[in-house]
Amino acid sequence: MRSRALPLVSLAFVALLVALGSGRAARGATLSVPGTFPTIQAAIDAAAPGDTIVVSGGTYGPIVVDKPLAIVGDPRPTIDNTATPFQDPVVLPAITLAGPGAGTVRLANLRTRGDTNGSFYGGTNSGVLGGGFADLAIEDCDLEPAEWFLLTGLGVGAPAVSTTIPDVLVVRSRVRGGRTDIDTCDAAPGLPPGAAAIFAPAATVAVVDSDVEGGAGAGLCFSLANCPGFCPCDDLGGFGGSGVVCMRLLAGGAANRIDGGAGQDVTCFGGGDFVKVGRQPDGAPVVARESFDLGRDLAASGPLSLSQSVALIWKTPSASPWLLVSTPAPPTPVAGLGWLFLEPSSLVGAPIGGSFLQATLPPAPAFVGVAVAVQVFDPGSGLTVPYVSTVRP
Repeated sequence: MRSRALPLVSLAFVALLVALGSGRAARGATLSVPGTFPTIQAAIDAAAPGDTIVVSGGTYGPIVVDKPLAIVGDPRPTIDNTATPFQDPVVLPAITLAGPGAGTVRLANLRTRGDTNGSFYGGTNSGVLGGGFADLAIEDCDLEPAEWFLLTGLGVGAPAVSTTIPDVLVVRSRVRGGRTDIDTCDAAPGLPPGAAAIFAPAATVAVVDSDVEGGAGAGLCFSLANCPGFCPCDDLGGFGGSGVVCMRLLAGGAANRIDGGAGQDVTCFGGGDFVKVGRQPDGAPVVARESFDLGRDLAASGPLSLSQSVALIWKTPSASPWLLVSTPAPPTPVAGLGWLFLEPSSLVGAPIGGSFLQATLPPAPAFVGVAVAVQVFDPGSGLTVPYVSTVRP
């Protein structure tokens, strides 16, 4: 049964990509950096809505995304928001989202980093900040805000991702909130916590097979005369930051981890000695109005690339589940079956035996930038966690 079913499913899987790829010209072009454009921003400025920008490694300055686009690293580039004193008046986000109010932005295989000179700047900034789109998809990224060095006084950390976009998907990514720090002892009570990794308080956020952690809190030290006694001490602040702050969280995948940032030690000193008197609390992993576990029942070997094979492995109680393939869509609850991440109008389904599928994409450039979502449907257990990927070269 398995030997007959797998080729049929592989055919259905690739057939959908062929159908999507054949319409690629109508949906947008592919622009290259640095092949055609010297910088990512130059390509964004020249792009039309729906285009795909492929960035072949390198390090670039902050960018502003003002139209629906896919930005795909191959290999992974770094977008660096380190500010230069006496040249840059403020620290910018690495990626600013300033959309027209609709559409989808897909960020795939990108890295954000930066350093903020705390002796010159009073504020740092995020890896991804802003809104103006209906959907934000983050795939295979490594996102951090600019972090403090040479700090003078208090430095409040920034979230890695801070957005007003209503639907956010994070898959196979590492996301870290910024550390809040202070360079003096005997700080006033009420220090702010470390930053959240993902701050999207009005959004539905789906986190799948990702590593998300809030920023660390500030270390607290006190002279012996001001020693607060044994801690944790609620009034001092300095807690770790939250992992995800959102309205609704959907989380799943065997590799998924969401943690709050680390709370730091509280020490008191006198007579040349430092004594640890406690530790402030870690941040909450999740701050959300509601939270849903998507399960751990579908795993993949990696993202989709031309001429490369991807393996899907699933665990379902039934011997006859269905493989569902489509373009991605914001998650929709299906009564009694879980959450659907696929666009119904382009959905292709095929019955499948066994628990494993390996498919290889044809080397067709028209597929680059095509976004694909896969779920397995089992009549007994419902929908699995989704697999989502934007095709790379």
